[in-house]
Amino acid sequence: MTDKLCLADTNAQPQKVGKGSQLTINTIEKLVRQPGRPLWRQLRDDLHHRIVGGEFAANAKLPIEQELCRIYGVSRTAVREALGDLVADRIIYRVQGSGAYVSPHKEESNIGTTVGFSSEIIAKGQRLTSEILEQITIDPNDIERDMLEIKGDEPIVRIRRIISVNGVPRILVQSAIPDRLAPGLEAANLKDKSLYEVIRRRYGLIPKKAERWIDAVAADTKQAKSLDVAVGHPLLAIESKVLLESGEPVEYYLAYYRSDEARLHMTGMQER
Repeated sequence: MTDKLCLADTNAQPQKVGKGSQLTINTIEKLVRQPGRPLWRQLRDDLHHRIVGGEFAANAKLPIEQELCRIYGVSRTAVREALGDLVADRIIYRVQGSGAYVSPHKEESNIGTTVGFSSEIIAKGQRLTSEILEQITIDPNDIERDMLEIKGDEPIVRIRRIISVNGVPRILVQSAIPDRLAPGLEAANLKDKSLYEVIRRRYGLIPKKAERWIDAVAADTKQAKSLDVAVGHPLLAIESKVLLESGEPVEYYLAYYRSDEARLHMTGMQER
């Protein structure tokens, strides 16, 4: 079956570019064939330019395939190839039975370093706030005891908090630090502050190395409430053992991370 070309109505009025649930697109001129640049690539590049340039709002619905054919004066095959390429590049996403939508912009959070969540957010110039849910001296549980290599009855300082970026909850994290390394930390003011910066200034503790384990999990009732998402919302669970220069464990944490707000970045090095 031959794919038909959907030609534009030359009498149609220019469309106003909108932001909202349904986008409209105003093109000055129709696409024309160019050597080395097929029509689908031109269409893909134009949509990409508009999206990356902020012309289209996140989660806005793109026009249907037939409408894109009409606007750009190209075949449905070209439209499908262009949209498929944008989906592969995570510029847009498809919802079955509904259509294509603009993907939200995701910041990158680097978990390949020992920089803490808060320090990295602050360094990017973002507005960080934190709500302290728990900050106490307590006996460690079995996992905390094992990760921090605690022997005997040594207590820990346990800190549970919600870290928000620009007013949006992003991370629910519970940290455990040996009390002998940071005496009095349970009384320190940690609101809207970097934990690593506080322990560096107060105790001279500087993390140098970290081991991390990452799992994909679904938010339970408490996690969903803390992060303002629905129960079952996909999260990344990040478990970390943080070490000082001497190799002594200084922190163990378990964090639940909203991957719809940011994506994680890791840098690896080849062993020599």
